Amino acid sequence: MAPNPTLWAALTQNVMMAALNAFPVAAVLIPQTGSGPVPISCIEMEDATAENLYPGVQRSVVKLFVNIAIITPAPQAGDTVTYNGANYVVTGAPVDIYGGAVLKLRIT
Repeated sequence: MAPNPTLWAALTQNVMMAALNAFPVAAVLIPQTGSGPVPISCIEMEDATAENLYPGVQRSVVKLFVNIAIITPAPQAGDTVTYNGANYVVTGAPVDIYGGAVLKLRIT
């Protein structure tokens, strides 16, 4: 019997939201709209790019999972996120049907 992809997506999302609630990391969203800094909670997504394999190297690309349903205004491409002492620009924020999103960030 093949696994149900919809059920798998829902289970994965539940695990991500539980991790976000249990182990949140602080970041700050700075929208282009000029509405002022917005504190956000996130968890860093595992990334297997070569630059991320070396300790102490400032990473140029980061992916953060957030509960986008509670962030106002919602992050969009071009916004800035301050995370772990560095400023990143949002290059994408694909949203899933369960209220989560992965912010794709590139260092500025």
